[in-house]
Amino acid sequence: MLFKEIGFGISLNHQRSCLGINRLPVGRKNEEDDFCFLKQAYNLHFAELILGDTSVRKLNLVWGRRFRLGFTLIELMVVIVILGILATIMMPKILDRPEQARRMKAKVQIRNLQSALAFFKTDTGRFPTTSEELEALVGDPGLKGWKQGGYIEGGKVPADPWGNPYIYICPGTHDEYDLESYGKDGEDGGTGDNADIESWNLDQP
Repeated sequence: MLFKEIGFGISLNHQRSCLGINRLPVGRKNEEDDFCFLKQAYNLHFAELILGDTSVRKLNLVWGRRFRLGFTLIELMVVIVILGILATIMMPKILDRPEQARRMKAKVQIRNLQSALAFFKTDTGRFPTTSEELEALVGDPGLKGWKQGGYIEGGKVPADPWGNPYIYICPGTHDEYDLESYGKDGEDGGTGDNADIESWNLDQP
């Protein structure tokens, strides 16, 4: 038993004395019941030392009743403390990076649009022109081979994570077409969170 190990051979009477327990609950049947009761008492004693609140004993130490929960009080306290520490460490990092998440989403959207453009070209023989814009992926521009229903699920060209339309130019200056988001500031150029997310430069942070 656990408290045989904790007691290091100390008698039950002495362990009860150390915990300030003058009597055991009525109805105990054997030594096993003694250990079960003492285990509960130890947990509450440790909780009082940590919390500095003797009300813990009043809430949890009930004479004549066994501790039936799946976890002991001290185990639950340890878990709560660990979760609190993890939240303190992780939450500032998560809350400090919303723009990084938006930039990653923009890259995913650009890759999806690139796939749609590739299918469009396969069916029609060319990419949409600058004047046709990305709307040619969801609305028939009058080209032979254009797939009924379009090339974007939902039938709507997505805006970038900042709510602005993607910039599409075909033919492009960097590739067959240029596709980009102007980022947080919605303006061409910029650095950091305001830097553009470009189809020809997606590997850049």
